[in-house]
Amino acid sequence: ALDFFLKAIRLNPDFKNYYNAGVSVFKLKEYEKAVHFIKQALHLNKQFILGHLLLAQIYQHLNQDEKTEIYLKNIIKLDPNHK
Repeated sequence: ALDFFLKAIRLNPDFKNYYNAGVSVFKLKEYEKAVHFIKQALHLNKQFILGHLLLAQIYQHLNQDEKTEIYLKNIIKLDPNHK
């Protein structure tokens, strides 16, 4: 699946393609690569809540509590009613 998303990024470097690539490597537990792709997605769309949520999950897996908290707070700022 990652190859598909990398090709999609080359053809259309849009935040959804970066996010999907990030999800693919996250599922493989390649957390540092996932951070790279998700940060690219958020660079293109800072309001993308799923990107903030996935980064919080990744940082939780990496035991980086401060960064986890930052991205969870970002979600609350973007959407105070998010559940």
